[in-house]
Amino acid sequence: MGIKKDSKGGVTLVFLGMSLVLMMIILWVSLNIEFLKTNVVEKDIEVRSEIHTMGNALDAAKLYMETALAYSTYQACYDNLRNGGIDSSAKSYKGYPLWDSPPPGKEGFDQALQRSILSNLELYRKSPYKFMSEYFVNIPTYEVTVLTEQSWKTSVGAWNNSNFWIEKSQESGERIRLEKYGFLQGEYSMDCYGIYAKGAEVYSKAKTATEGIVRQMNLPSIVKLNSGETLDSRLASYKMQFNDSSKQAVYSLSETSADYDVSVYFISSDIRCTEYEVTMDGSRIRCAPEVHARFEITNIKNGQEFPVYDGSTVVMSPMTLVFVAKLDGT
Repeated sequence: MGIKKDSKGGVTLVFLGMSLVLMMIILWVSLNIEFLKTNVVEKDIEVRSEIHTMGNALDAAKLYMETALAYSTYQACYDNLRNGGIDSSAKSYKGYPLWDSPPPGKEGFDQALQRSILSNLELYRKSPYKFMSEYFVNIPTYEVTVLTEQSWKTSVGAWNNSNFWIEKSQESGERIRLEKYGFLQGEYSMDCYGIYAKGAEVYSKAKTATEGIVRQMNLPSIVKLNSGETLDSRLASYKMQFNDSSKQAVYSLSETSADYDVSVYFISSDIRCTEYEVTMDGSRIRCAPEVHARFEITNIKNGQEFPVYDGSTVVMSPMTLVFVAKLDGT
C-alpha cells in the first residue's frame, strides 16, 4: 500500500509561510514609515529652530543699529559743536574753530549734523554683525535726515536702501533667508541746536559791542606825522583804549543761566592802520580794528551728559559749543 499525502497539511504550511512573509513586509513598511516620519519631524524641527534663531539675529541686529544711531547722534552733536557748530571743514584760529562772520542758520547746522551722524553710523554698519558666533546679519546702507529744535529735542531718521537680511544653509541642503525692515529712527532729549543758537546770539552781541567801541573812538582818517613819529606811535593811545574797552565788553558777555554757561576767554585786540594816499593835510589811513575772543557755551540744564569719545577715551560729557569770534568793528 502506498503513503497517502495530507493535502490539508501542505496548505497549512503554505499559508503559514505566506503569513510570515506578509508580517515581515508589514513590519518593514512600518519601520520605514516611522523612519521617514522621524526624518520629516526632525527636519521640520531643525528648520523651525533655525528660523527662530535667525529671527532673533535680525531683531538683535536692528536693536544694535538703533543703539548705534543714538550713539552716532550724541557723538555728532558733541564733535560738531566743538568744531564751532559745523563739521571739520570750518576755519580755525590758534587751533579753535573761527567765526569771522555770522554763522550759518539752522538749515546749514542740520545739514552738517546729518553728515556727521551718517559718517558715525557707517562705522557701526561696516562691521559685520554676528549673532551667537555663526549667524551673520547683513545691514543696509542709510541716508540720514535731522530735525533739531530749540525745545531740547533732536529727531533723526535713517532711511534704508534695503532690509536687514540673513541667509543660512541647513544640513539637509535647504537654504533659509529672512529679512527685516531696516528703517531706524530716534528722538533724543538733547539740546544741540539750542546751544548753537545761543552761540549765534552771543556772537551778535559781541559784534555789536565792538562796533560801538570803534564808533566812540573816532579813529582819524588822515594823519600828519611829526618828525621822528611813526604811525604806530601815533595810534598807540587808540590801541590801548580799544584793547581795554573791547576786553571789558567781551568779558561782560560771560553768564550762567538756568540753561547755559557762557565762558569767555579774551585772546587779543589790535588796530591795524596803513597809509594809502598822501594829501596836503597828511597821509590818508585805512584802519582795521580786530578782536579775537574764545567762547565756550555749555548746556547745564538738568546736568545733562552723554556718552561720547573725547579723543582719548569714552566719557560722560555735556554738550559744549566752542568757537573763536573774530570781531572787526565794521
